[in-house]
Amino acid sequence: MQRRSGPKERAQGIDADRVARLLAWYERHGRRFLWREGADDYGLVVAEILLRKTRADAVVPAYNEFAGGSPTPEALRRASVAEIRGLVRHLGLGVQRSDQLKQAAADLVAREDVPTYETRAIAGIGDYGAAAIDVVARGDA
Repeated sequence: MQRRSGPKERAQGIDADRVARLLAWYERHGRRFLWREGADDYGLVVAEILLRKTRADAVVPAYNEFAGGSPTPEALRRASVAEIRGLVRHLGLGVQRSDQLKQAAADLVAREDVPTYETRAIAGIGDYGAAAIDVVARGDA
């Protein structure tokens, strides 16, 4: 997916000074995570499902395993549920989250050729996760 205008472009007319200070603070102090770097739907969906009720620093190793072992939605869709459970087990995540990851991958594969779709309709993604994905991947506010 193509990235749309970023926060700096959208900040015009919305207390631009406050937004500029916030962005400057983030550049100096914000935590950097692999799932924010590529800003693609798949990586963000995996991250949002893993991050739910889990500390970000604990998710990093599991996310890195997903990026290496199932680097695309198609690869994750083809993975067995047992393989997925093995990747999330050390986070203390159960069957439900593994099933959500597998279904989310299938949802993304099914929507691959659709230019826009409702992020909230992806398995395992709630309102907050959908908003986060839309903002980071597409610049939607």
